[in-house]
Order: sequence, then structure tokens, then C-alpha cells
Amino acid sequence: MTREQLVNWGLAERGGDGCWYWRGRPASRADGYVTVRDAGTNRMIDVHRLVYETIRGPIPAGYVIDHTCHGPECTAKPCPHRACCHPDHLAAVPAKENNAAHRRRPRGNTCKRGHDLADAYVDKRGARHCRICANDRQRESSVRSEVDGRARKDGQCANGHRIAEVGLTAAGRCRECHREAQRTYKARQRARH
Repeated sequence: MTREQLVNWGLAERGGDGCWYWRGRPASRADGYVTVRDAGTNRMIDVHRLVYETIRGPIPAGYVIDHTCHGPECTAKPCPHRACCHPDHLAAVPAKENNAAHRRRPRGNTCKRGHDLADAYVDKRGARHCRICANDRQRESSVRSEVDGRARKDGQCANGHRIAEVGLTAAGRCRECHREAQRTYKARQRARH
């Protein structure tokens, strides 16, 4: 099946001015974009890119395909318009312009877990972070450290190595346990060959 045939099949019986969605069962990514296997390259491609390239031609270098059907109501994540493949709703725009447009859109008032973002902190890039979720992650991290023995109060790891003598890896594990794991792994690899 050629690209043209694939696009004609995927957009069959679509009409009207509203958003068009791909026919069949395409793969849907977590960010809301829809992908299909490109007949020409046998690789996965975003449906909106495939439709644009097939109907309008190649995407210029440094440009991305923007959905012009986005509006102020697009605060849900993932946005339902990302699955739209209506050729009239797609435009090639510079990546910088597309990113700026997304930052100007109103953001929701809750994090993905439903916490109110009124008390959120904003980092130097302008991204908001939920304080409750950040505190929960910190608590979970410290609990994991205590459970797996990396931060025992007696200064030893779970295998009894003195942390003050052997030190820690960048990931916070006992350096001697890490060396033993590497030696075991290499011995298994040599045994296979």
C-alpha cells in the first residue's frame, strides 16, 4: 500500500469542518499523538505528519506540524486535538513558534494527581511543579533508601560493608556491593561465551 492509499484509507468517509480522526486502530502514544506504520519506510510515523506530507508536500527543515484546531479549552492532558488529522487543521510552523504557542495556552489548575496548583512552585524555565507531589516523591525516596539498606544508621550497607571505608557510587549504592555485582555479571558473560 502506498502512502497515498494509506492516507485515503485512513481518512475515508471523513467530512465536515470538525476534527477528523484516523480510521481503524492506530497506535496512540501517551502524549495523545496517533501513529501508524508508514508504508514507504516501514517505520512508525505520526498520523498528522503523514497526512500533511502526503497532501501538502515535505515539511521544511526546522518546522513542525501544528494543529490549528487547538483552542483555549485545550487544558486537558493529553489534548484531544493531537489526534486530529484533518488536512485543513494542520500547518507547518517553526518549532520555536509552536513551542511558544503551547506555553501561552492556559494551563490547568490541578496536577496530574488532582492536587491544586495554587501553591505550586515555578522553576527558572517557567514550569510549574506541585509541592504535594514533590514532597511525596521525597518521602518515597527516603523510605526506599531505608528499606534497601543504603542509609543504615550504623554506617554499613545491607551486606555489612562499612560505607566510610568503601564509599558510595554516584547512584548512592555501596561501592563494594557495586564491584561485586560487576564481577558476578562479567563472570556470567564469560561463562556464556
